[in-house]
Amino acid sequence: MSASFKSLAGLILAGFAIILLAATSRAEDVIVSDFNDASGISRWRFDYGGVTRLIEFDATQDANGSPVSGAMKVTFGFDSALAGNNKGAVTIDLPTPLDGSGYLTMEMDLKIETSSATDGSGNSGYFQMVIRNTDGYQFNSQFGSNVRTNDDWRHIRASPLTGGRERIRAITLELYGGPALTGPVIFYVDNVKFTQPATAHDVIVSQFNNSSSLTGWRFDYGGVTNLLRFDPTQNATNNPASGSLKVTFGFSAALDATGNNKGAITYDLPTPLNGTLYASMEMDFKVEPGSAEDFDYNNGYLKMVIRNTSSYSFDVQFEGTVNTNGGWRHIRVSPLTGVFSDIRAITLELYGGPTLDGPVTFFVDNLKFTETNPPPAGPTLSVQRPIRGLNLIPASGQYERQNIATINSSYTWIGRPDPTRYSLTLSSYPDATHAGFQTHVFLVADPPGVESAPDYSQPNVIFLDIQGQANGSAFAAFRYKTNEPSGNNFLYRAAPNGGTLGGVSSPTPIGTWSLTFSQDTNVTLTAPGGAVGNFTLPPEAAALFGQQLMIYIGAQANSGGNLGQAVVVSKFESVTGDTLLLDDDFPFYLSFEGLSWQVAAGTPAGVQIAGPDSLFWLSWTIPDSGFFPQWSADLTDSSSWAASGWTAPLIGSTKRVLLHRHTDFPLTGNFYLPDSDRAFFRLLKP
Repeated sequence: MSASFKSLAGLILAGFAIILLAATSRAEDVIVSDFNDASGISRWRFDYGGVTRLIEFDATQDANGSPVSGAMKVTFGFDSALAGNNKGAVTIDLPTPLDGSGYLTMEMDLKIETSSATDGSGNSGYFQMVIRNTDGYQFNSQFGSNVRTNDDWRHIRASPLTGGRERIRAITLELYGGPALTGPVIFYVDNVKFTQPATAHDVIVSQFNNSSSLTGWRFDYGGVTNLLRFDPTQNATNNPASGSLKVTFGFSAALDATGNNKGAITYDLPTPLNGTLYASMEMDFKVEPGSAEDFDYNNGYLKMVIRNTSSYSFDVQFEGTVNTNGGWRHIRVSPLTGVFSDIRAITLELYGGPTLDGPVTFFVDNLKFTETNPPPAGPTLSVQRPIRGLNLIPASGQYERQNIATINSSYTWIGRPDPTRYSLTLSSYPDATHAGFQTHVFLVADPPGVESAPDYSQPNVIFLDIQGQANGSAFAAFRYKTNEPSGNNFLYRAAPNGGTLGGVSSPTPIGTWSLTFSQDTNVTLTAPGGAVGNFTLPPEAAALFGQQLMIYIGAQANSGGNLGQAVVVSKFESVTGDTLLLDDDFPFYLSFEGLSWQVAAGTPAGVQIAGPDSLFWLSWTIPDSGFFPQWSADLTDSSSWAASGWTAPLIGSTKRVLLHRHTDFPLTGNFYLPDSDRAFFRLLKP
């Protein structure tokens, strides 16, 4: 490394500008589907899977208990005999692509019908909420979990969004039955939405995270019997580490002769609040099933009240009947009404009227205001030294393949008199917190051309599947498939009924992995730690690889949390006897120009060679709408800032570019540092 480059790198690290961190902000809803009427299901369609299916509108089901709305009702007929295809998915195609980089959350409500089939563990399937990104409909899961019939309505919230989301084309909801689920499963979907930043943030009054949060709450007035408790089993957002306020009122219709068949609880604020600063007042409310009902099947008439000034004036913000339908109900009032410049307390009153007799139990959670606030600040810049070699970075969907592929297809082992070895050397790998990150080698028979997912689309493929484990080790499986275009079920089934012949473990994924073929059908897999696995390909399968054979090297995230992680390949070699077929040391190359490889990736920007001229990754967080990068060689000259002209792709959850040393002969597609011995960077929004 030259002295001038050392000086340059040090100045960059010390002097780049950092945009302030974004403030915590409240979110505004961006509705995808709220199913207020039957037209709400018109754009939803069955997408894939082997199950029988039916999509309907159900006016009797609504997550918020609204009598004038409903939900989408989906029925899937599962059959364990379908194996890997015992699943179903529904998709809504968005009329206009959405830029998800500006969204804070993705949310929906889900309910499993109690009569639905269950597997041996009592689950009714594994549910995923998925973003489909770009015109290629990349599959980017935001939420995944087993679901059960006793969950009632379950609010699902994914935050932050992960992976590629700069051009969301559709939303997919998948339910996987696995090897043990047979029979119909009915589920309901409501309130599919995103949230995006707004100019307000939450001011919590009571969140009921523990029993101490009851401090300040008291029974205020009314003729009913009363009991106030903390309940850790009830929480509006299904948070196991939180709870809610549980209130029981014993109503008696006889009390209504004096209008006293009511009860009220009040929270005295420790410090008066100026309500003119607030955009809304909100809370979550739920009536326990089994509570007493009046003649109209309601559990009382609720009021949410501001008590203003030292005289505790009574200003009602919300009022309406409440019942047990729909579970948790979110109540929001905006704008506030009445007099609220000096709020001293909050009162919740439940009135029973002339026909309510018996106990009513209700729960209260997340009582809060929202306060107007300046918009959140912009993104944050950073720099990072590159790791030399071929960087493969899954950038968008969790099943996106980021590959390079040989330009030629003359690499078959079939018919060669000497053993043929294919070796892959890894110099850097995601750590143990990113278990499941996959690096692979595909050997593709008779390829019609280059593509990003030949393991799915092509009929005949050899697959070396290396995956990091949660303890920091790695496991590599040897798989193959034949005569299965547009599918990969055979790859993942164990022999003799499938193409997974076995595998080997290694204490680390770092090092050299190799496949050696001899006598056409004999296969030896060797791991960096020295473990060896020996397998035998069926002769009829091996024969299908005897003509043209293309090699792919690639990576795949396999989960949203692994997007943006990188594996670095330092070397790939193919040898038959004493003859080198391929021998590439990637850290010594400047680009793919002149190499035997071409990019075959879902997001080509996530496949980069960091060679001798690569200086660093420049990256910044999102959302970054309206910001663009600038550079300067002199911080003392405010007029020296200039637009860089770099268009940074979204890779995982950050925008990033790999910057190279300035040259008089720039290579196509590379980003070059301006010709200077120092550089400073900033993001500017005019």
